[in-house]
Amino acid sequence: MKTKRVLAFALLFAAFSVVAIFAQRPNFTPEQRAKAMTERMKKQLNLNDDQVAKLETLNLQFVQEQMKAREAGGDVRAEMQAASEKQNAALKEILTPDQFQKWQESRKAMMERMRNMQSQGGGQAMPQN
Repeated sequence: MKTKRVLAFALLFAAFSVVAIFAQRPNFTPEQRAKAMTERMKKQLNLNDDQVAKLETLNLQFVQEQMKAREAGGDVRAEMQAASEKQNAALKEILTPDQFQKWQESRKAMMERMRNMQSQGGGQAMPQN
């Protein structure tokens, strides 16, 4: 009986810890998210200054479209997919073919990691740029 109480207390403590950790996650603005995406792409793809400037604008538009889709409800998945396709088309105009291929490979790897996390119960996978 005492073991059950200790186990129940430990589970309750763990649940509160998880909630506290998620509550401390910062809530980034669309501008901050777009800036972070651009910086990550700049490092990963060795972008020049002109490409970085264009990507900052594109990424901000993409993040704003994602937010609108989430807030609007409806078929969020379809709207996210449409925003992603629109972003891909614009990226083809900004990036070199090698950079675009490297970006797509990186994106596929990230999506696979997210699917694995979701299948292991590690959280909700988010549609990504």
